[in-house]
Amino acid sequence: MLNIYISGGIVFAIGACLNCFYKFFRPKPRNFILLGLFSLAQAYLIVSTAVRFDTHIVLLAVIASLLMFIWLTIYSIIFASDFTITKGAVFTVILMIIYFMATSFFYAGSIIDLGIICTAVCFINMWTIYDAKRITGESKQYNAFTLDDYCLGVMILYFDTITFLLLMIHVFACT
Repeated sequence: MLNIYISGGIVFAIGACLNCFYKFFRPKPRNFILLGLFSLAQAYLIVSTAVRFDTHIVLLAVIASLLMFIWLTIYSIIFASDFTITKGAVFTVILMIIYFMATSFFYAGSIIDLGIICTAVCFINMWTIYDAKRITGESKQYNAFTLDDYCLGVMILYFDTITFLLLMIHVFACT
């Protein structure tokens, strides 16, 4: 249990370093080293969490995460020229209604817990759309990243993906 907190602290510290001291950590060898350490700490955090659950629960969560980000990729391809947060919100709410209906057939926990998790997933998806917009740099409205911010962009998408995966593990663990 202590290892989860240590790796979570490392993930938080590296994320803070890349976000707050970006001028120091932006040059090539430092950002790759920090991104590598971040990936290792994040992987250890996920493995430490996943070993507590059955294999099929983790597999279902991975499949759900994969499908969600495939849907978000399809959305970003279809609406490449007009990629606004309003359309992203509508698209995400429609997906969450589908997920809510599909998951409610298998969910043994409280319907309120499922609603809260689906709401959190909805916000994560909107945030992922916002992050994708920032990474692609299509609009100044979203405080776009430059070409040199690729490590920060990878880290942000990694955070979004892992948060969604952990929420899906929680949903499927209650079945």
